[in-house]
Amino acid sequence: MASLGYPDEFNPTRRGFDKYFGELLGHSDYYRYNYFDGLNLLPILTGQEQPRERTFCWRVNRATRQQKAIRHGDWKYVLDGGVDLLFNLKDDISERRDLGYQNQPLLHDLKSRLHSWETDLDRSPPPFLVR
Repeated sequence: MASLGYPDEFNPTRRGFDKYFGELLGHSDYYRYNYFDGLNLLPILTGQEQPRERTFCWRVNRATRQQKAIRHGDWKYVLDGGVDLLFNLKDDISERRDLGYQNQPLLHDLKSRLHSWETDLDRSPPPFLVR
């Protein structure tokens, strides 16, 4: 693998795992040159912190599929092929009832959170592209 300009070589597809494994071994400064999207679960797993609610974001960008989504609490917002969808997963785990029209403020809030996540993520694009 070509040098990425970091202190040592590593596989960028495993950055999240490597970061937390490095912290476990006491080498967290190794990754100070990198940005990592995610949450360190080690303090929760070792009992140093209580479990907490987390927001999850993801996106799929393929020629045959364009989708973005955010899960926040019981709610999930999906932008699928240009269509906005909002689901209450507590009441509709199968995602059959789109509630976006009835909950415009919530839809806009989740859409804004997703946009903020993407903006933050896009500030450090990956050194490779998977297709």
